[in-house]
Amino acid sequence: MKQLFLTSEINLVADDISKKNNRPLVNFLVMPHWGSDIFKEYYKKMSQHAYYMKVPMIILTDTQYVWVTNELIQIVDVNK
Repeated sequence: MKQLFLTSEINLVADDISKKNNRPLVNFLVMPHWGSDIFKEYYKKMSQHAYYMKVPMIILTDTQYVWVTNELIQIVDVNK
């Protein structure tokens, strides 16, 4: 499978998926488990491409999640 790195390609795929499923998608990339040793090497590689992807990113620790309702995006920490 081809890797998508161009924002325009990602948007086209997202639009197509959204239309087929009749569910809206978010316009950002979630990077969970920040700080975890298990994902350390992956995030090192990903960060080399992140700037050129031009996709907004939300970086989350193991205790956080993103809650999206309508136009509101919240980062919730389960420890607080």
